[in-house]
Amino acid sequence: MRDDFQLEAFLPAVGNILILSAERDGLDARYRLYGSKVADHAGRDWTGFLVSEMNPITGSGLALIYRAVYLAVHQTGRPIYCGHRSPEWMSAKSRLRLILPVSEDGVACSQFVVGKIPVDIKMQTQFDKIAERRVVRGADPVD
Repeated sequence: MRDDFQLEAFLPAVGNILILSAERDGLDARYRLYGSKVADHAGRDWTGFLVSEMNPITGSGLALIYRAVYLAVHQTGRPIYCGHRSPEWMSAKSRLRLILPVSEDGVACSQFVVGKIPVDIKMQTQFDKIAERRVVRGADPVD
């Protein structure tokens, strides 16, 4: 239940937490909180964006996987623990996620709380970081 979830209890890990609101009966979701550590590895803070908006911006199909997993959690009301490989331009070679359904009425899933951690982080050169920012921001970054 949403009332049982207290973000303050997760403050030590908040950088690795995503909170999304379910939209279109679970077919999409909007990022309400995109943890700072996740954003650092993703090269962008996606707060406010729909998951479906990621594919056209990044040119990666990962958002399709995210949407499929969120839909499964939405439809079943059960948590899912999963992992995936990251695109080459990201600093983490893979990521692990725990997706928890959240309900406001005790019946329907209205939000997702996601714990997401990078696995096997690779060192990025300045050129890698520029390439990453070009992909996720669509322009040359200014440091």
